Amino acid sequence: MAQLQITYGLTYLVADRALYSAEHLQKPAETRTKWITRVPATLREAQAVLVQADPQTMAPLTEEYRYQVVPSTYGGVAQR
Repeated sequence: MAQLQITYGLTYLVADRALYSAEHLQKPAETRTKWITRVPATLREAQAVLVQADPQTMAPLTEEYRYQVVPSTYGGVAQR
């Protein structure tokens, strides 16, 4: 990641859900790399959020999609 930052000016890392483990999240956090990944629905916290999700209270992203920011800490890394 450090080499990508130096060579390409890496700002964001986009990864599949394999990045989303307590062990793997540490490296981007240490390098202050911002990352985007899908949270596995198998996590208890994700399941709780999905059960409570109400599309009517979410902000529109596009005509077909809505979103809600959910702050969390996982693997010692603050995220949203």
